[in-house]
Amino acid sequence: MRATAQLLKFAATQPWFADWKASLPIGGEDGTISSRFLKAPLKDHVIAKTGTLSEARALSGYLECASGRTVIFSIMVDAHMPGSADQGVMDRIVAAIAAAN
Repeated sequence: MRATAQLLKFAATQPWFADWKASLPIGGEDGTISSRFLKAPLKDHVIAKTGTLSEARALSGYLECASGRTVIFSIMVDAHMPGSADQGVMDRIVAAIAAAN
């Protein structure tokens, strides 16, 4: 998780960052998170990529908070089982980060 967050932080310092960030899915709008983060204050403010590999699931990206601050986050779950509550828990973690910032 730390390596992913550091990569996202590094990307934010690069001249190509705006184009790259624009290519990421936006919560409640498109891509793999189009059906997630459908309501304010998260709709249109979670810019992130999902990932799965065997029994691992991830959500990493940028969260634009109401304070104007952008927070980088990376959440990874191991031993994921189909039909589990992992996605909902990850979404609640993002909401808690937004509420704290």
